[in-house]
Amino acid sequence: MHEPPQKSWWGRNWFWALPVGCLSSVLLCGGCVGALFLTVFSAIRGSEPYREALAAASTNPEVKAQFGEPIEAGFLASGNVQISGGSGSANIAIPFKGPKQSGTIYVEATRVAGKWEYSRIEVAPDGGGKRIDVRPKPAT
Repeated sequence: MHEPPQKSWWGRNWFWALPVGCLSSVLLCGGCVGALFLTVFSAIRGSEPYREALAAASTNPEVKAQFGEPIEAGFLASGNVQISGGSGSANIAIPFKGPKQSGTIYVEATRVAGKWEYSRIEVAPDGGGKRIDVRPKPAT
């Protein structure tokens, strides 16, 4: 009696190996894109203009009264921060929420000789309303 020849590994396992291989490729590409976004968002969140703007908004009495305390920054800050030596620029929108209301902090800054100068740090409530300028007052 002759036994039929045994199928190859591929012949026996194609029905699960093919989807797993395709899924692995999709997950790898998705992981790379996710890592890129995480890197960009963490770079923005780690910048000095981001930290300064969030601190200025969190300590401003008008913002505290309108939005409540504590103010928590949202995850998806958008914009860009460019630094080259002692110069640079930043244009960032930081979503945040407080117990009473949520809004966005808009930051525009220029770095000159290693020091950030803020032309705008404004808090805008979601849904419109009066914007609050929270730039630090110059020391006299």
